Amino acid sequence: MSSLSATYLVYAVVALPLVGAATWSVYRQGAPVLLDVVDADEMLVAAIHRLASVGYGLLGLGFAAALAPSGAEVRAGAVSAVVYAWAALLLVLGIAHLLTVAVFLRVRHARKERDLGPPRWYAGPGQVGPAGSPQPMFSAPPPFLPPYPPPMRSVAPAPAPPAFAPPWCTPLPPTFDPWSPPRR
Repeated sequence: MSSLSATYLVYAVVALPLVGAATWSVYRQGAPVLLDVVDADEMLVAAIHRLASVGYGLLGLGFAAALAPSGAEVRAGAVSAVVYAWAALLLVLGIAHLLTVAVFLRVRHARKERDLGPPRWYAGPGQVGPAGSPQPMFSAPPPFLPPYPPPMRSVAPAPAPPAFAPPWCTPLPPTFDPWSPPRR
C-alpha cells in the first residue's frame, strides 16, 4: 500500500464518521426547531426535515471529498496534510451548521412577524402620544383570541342517582363495549 493510499484511508476513517455525526446531530436536534419554524402539518415538516438532513449530509460528504489532501501535500508531510484537511472539514461543517440555524431563525422571525403584525405604538389610558398625534386607535384582537366571550349555555344538571339500587341495575361505565369479548 502506498503512502498516498494510506493517507487517504486514515483521512476517510475520521472524515466520514465526522460527517455522519454532524448529519445525525442535525437530524436529531433539528426536528423541534423545524417544527417551530415551519407553520405546517407534521407530515410536511418531517419531509422537509429529512430533505434538509440529507442535503446537509451530501454537502458534508462533498466538502470531505474536496478537502482531501492532494498527492503533493502528502509528499510534503502526510500527517500535517491530514490534520489540515480535518481542520478545514470541521470548519466547513461548523459554518454550514451555523448557516442552517441562521436560516431557520430568519424564517421563524419572518413567520412570527407575519402572524403578529408589525409592532404598534401603544399609549395607555391618560398618556399623551407624540406631538400632534391623535389618541391611539386599538386594532382588533389577535386572531387566536375570540372577539367576544362565548355565549353562556344553560346546562341541565345531571339526574341524582337513586338512594338504593340493586347491583344489576347500576349503570354501565362509559367505556363499556358490548361487542368486546368477556374478561376472564
